[in-house]
Amino acid sequence: MDSLWQYIVQRVGSTIPMLLILITVVFLILRVIPGDPAQAMLGGRNVSAEYIEQVREKMGLNKPIPQQFIDYVGGLLRGDFGTSFRTDRPVLHELMLRVPATLELAFYGMAIALLLGVSTGAWAAVYSDTYIDHGLRIFHIGAFAVPLFWMGLMFQIIFAVFLGWLPVGNRLNALSMATFDPITRFYTLDALIKGDFQLFWEALKHLILPALTLGIIQAGLLGRMTRANMLEILDKDYVKTARSKGLKERFVIYKHALRNALIPILTVFGLQFAILIGGAVLTETIYAWPGVARFLITSVNARDFPSIQGAIVMIAIFITTINLIVDIIYAQVDPRVKY
Repeated sequence: MDSLWQYIVQRVGSTIPMLLILITVVFLILRVIPGDPAQAMLGGRNVSAEYIEQVREKMGLNKPIPQQFIDYVGGLLRGDFGTSFRTDRPVLHELMLRVPATLELAFYGMAIALLLGVSTGAWAAVYSDTYIDHGLRIFHIGAFAVPLFWMGLMFQIIFAVFLGWLPVGNRLNALSMATFDPITRFYTLDALIKGDFQLFWEALKHLILPALTLGIIQAGLLGRMTRANMLEILDKDYVKTARSKGLKERFVIYKHALRNALIPILTVFGLQFAILIGGAVLTETIYAWPGVARFLITSVNARDFPSIQGAIVMIAIFITTINLIVDIIYAQVDPRVKY
């Protein structure tokens, strides 16, 4: 247990320089790109230069860049992400309203990726070099190669426009959104807590298309990895020994082969989650999903420096936290790994 805590402290300590570098790079890039945030906030209105200068002073843009950076980092150390230029509200408050939406979408997307990728990869390995294997391998390659934005648009056209089975975007319909009082802001969880299964189904319907868009693409890579690991393990001596003992094939596949094949997949789970968060930028835009990624895109269009910086820092914290959790789980699952 002591080694576990030492490992966690060491990982958190190594994350701090990485976040500082990220904050510095993002801060400098935002300051050198063309355009004036004050004019962007004014929406191109014809105002005097004096008024624009007053707005710049209010936003702190009239200070030297080193002073702006020191003020921003000092605010982060106090838990202050700054104030949004666009909404004039604390960035951290804006992010906390949207973090549950992104996490809920990421959770369902990753669940679909794991379920679909692992199951199809295992089937492909069990039925190796058959038509089932060839078909599933084509699916894995196609799922990983298809552009995310194209898949999202096709899902909307087919399932929302033509068939009318599922909604196009947002987390709830307008009526439910007006009457819904969230508890955790994870809408499916809140619906279950309230015991409102109609609301749960409504929230789930809005999640299906964006979660499938994220999950299917990740399932392609996970499926190929699972198949490769399963083929290697099925040829191991302990699997052959289990079969020679007369154990049922299903027991050999799931107890001995699949369980051990999943261990290496945990290694790339954190990386896959990072890719999934990156894909959420496009997915939340396509489906008008009110999460952190869509907030980031809106802030970029408005040249809202504090919101852009805050959203990127929040996404970085997501990714490093998930990587840490995956590393801990990996060491617990595989006794050969030491902290």
